Order: sequence, then structure tokens, then C-alpha cells
Amino acid sequence: MREALTRSRLLALFAAGWIAFDFPLLALWDRVVTVFGVPLLPLALFTIWALLIAAVAWVLERDTVDGGTGADDEDDFAADAGTDAGAAIDASAAADGGAEPRARIDAGGDHPGRRR
Repeated sequence: MREALTRSRLLALFAAGWIAFDFPLLALWDRVVTVFGVPLLPLALFTIWALLIAAVAWVLERDTVDGGTGADDEDDFAADAGTDAGAAIDASAAADGGAEPRARIDAGGDHPGRRR
């Protein structure tokens, strides 16, 4: 259910981006006007582009949130993998000689941020 909603939102953002960068709407910004010395058309292009990237990031990050519990990725990953995150970090630090104790989690399996 959640994946279908995310897929629908991403498809809607794709369509919005397609329409926003299509000729009729771009013609609205093609004026001889500057904003802080920047021509309006390039400013509009980069602003729309940045807003689309931010919207896609928001949709994708919203999908990975665990119902607002505030749990960090290490605890979520440890619960998914069936191991203790602290033990995995300690094992990783011991294997590396303690040089980078929080550099990686050695629990095997999927990426820490991946959801099933």
C-alpha cells in the first residue's frame, strides 16, 4: 500500500516536472527582467528544478520514516537483521582494530536504510 502511494506521488512529480519544463509554461518566464542581476528564465529554470528535487527527496524520505517513532537507522537495521546494533558496531570496531568504531555496521544483509 505504502509503495503504491509513493509510486503514485513520484509519477505525479514526474508529470509536474514534464509540464513545468514544457514550452508553454517556460514561455511565461522568457521576459527581459532580472532579479538581483540574474535573468528571469534561468532563475525560474533552476528554481523549478531545485523544487522538484526537494519534492522527490521529501516523498522518498517520507516513505522511509518509521511512523514518526524517531528511531535511527542503526536500530531499524538491527531489528530487520535480527541482531543488536551495538554488538554489530563493536564487532566492526574490533575487526578494524578500533580505528573507526562507527564507520560501518557488520550485520550482513540489506542496506541500513532499505525497507521491506
